[in-house]
Amino acid sequence: MSPRFGSRILANTKGGEQLFFWLAAETGMRVGELVALRASDVDVEKLSVEVSKAIWRRTEHNPKTEAGFRTICISAQLCSQLKEYLAGRTEGYLFHTSSGNPWDASNVLERKLNALLERLEIPKIDPKLLAKIVGKDRTIEQATRSEKRAASLGLHSLRHTNATAMDSLSIPQQIRKQRLGHSGNSVTENYTHTFTQDERDAAEKLGQLFGAGWPEIG
Repeated sequence: MSPRFGSRILANTKGGEQLFFWLAAETGMRVGELVALRASDVDVEKLSVEVSKAIWRRTEHNPKTEAGFRTICISAQLCSQLKEYLAGRTEGYLFHTSSGNPWDASNVLERKLNALLERLEIPKIDPKLLAKIVGKDRTIEQATRSEKRAASLGLHSLRHTNATAMDSLSIPQQIRKQRLGHSGNSVTENYTHTFTQDERDAAEKLGQLFGAGWPEIG
């Protein structure tokens, strides 16, 4: 998915919903990692978010791989908005219901993202991606159910948007891997290392890409 997709989503959301999608687009975190975030995972002084848990099927687990344990540098713009959203709160889930439970990933998809795609008249299946998947020998009408699923827009699309954005911004491969949780670093290295200037620059570039130039909500 192109960065344009992420920008359109952010332009037409607000509050916690917008911050959820902004974090997804800027950091590339998996949806299970996003819903498992706690207020204490956000460090507004160091401009970072710590990933140590993931929620799948409403149960909290460790991240999928050792590399999933990581601390991600975020832009000053995003951090400022998170600080305002938290308003001094340091406990509980970052994104929670009125009863204090974490957001449910399926509800975020159905009630927030899918509803927004419908309102913006964005097809739930990316025709360009589907055409690429089926190849030159078949038409998209001949695509299988699994191929259509692979080309569908969902919460995972914002992770793909992040990867595309990092590629377009020429962010170093090692930094891309670390941010996405693909790095070969140890858990200790992922948590304790001091952010390099390249990592800070990468976060700011992503923040400028996703955090500016939004049109008005329609």
